[in-house]
Amino acid sequence: MRTLLNNLNLTDIKIADYDHNFSSLIWVDNLLLASKITENEEIELLKKLNINLAIDLKEAGESAFADKEEFQNSGIDYYNFAISDLDNISFDDLTKIKEKIEGYDGNKLIYCMSGNRVAALLSLMLSEVLGHPKQRAYEFALKVGLTKEPLKEKLQKRLGLKEKKNETVTRSVINLN
Repeated sequence: MRTLLNNLNLTDIKIADYDHNFSSLIWVDNLLLASKITENEEIELLKKLNINLAIDLKEAGESAFADKEEFQNSGIDYYNFAISDLDNISFDDLTKIKEKIEGYDGNKLIYCMSGNRVAALLSLMLSEVLGHPKQRAYEFALKVGLTKEPLKEKLQKRLGLKEKKNETVTRSVINLN
């Protein structure tokens, strides 16, 4: 079954309860959101979970593990979309990732080092591409692994949920006398 992200059930969030070495491993429908992969045992688990696509949000050199080669050797398709800064992700980038996810049947993995970028990326995709309410998309990110304060602040700013610092608020006063 293909994952149509506009049909994604944002309340169907399950923390994986089987034995694993990930610091974060969360199911949202048939998307598995995870932290870094550091050993082949983790890929073996992913194979058992019928993962057929791994989307890596890490930049080159962020981890010593040979992600691409190990995934390809295990028969899992690998796609790298390196994220260094939320400000550098365009609508077209979000659309490409959405299309990549929707282009595969079955279970898919999206991961980075801690799970924070995964949560932020999905929040942006939900709000900017799929039209979900911004506050709901942000709250979803918090539920699925967004814990780092600087990234929370960036996401809030990008979604327009937080006033910019040093922004002057102008108020009009009407005298009714």
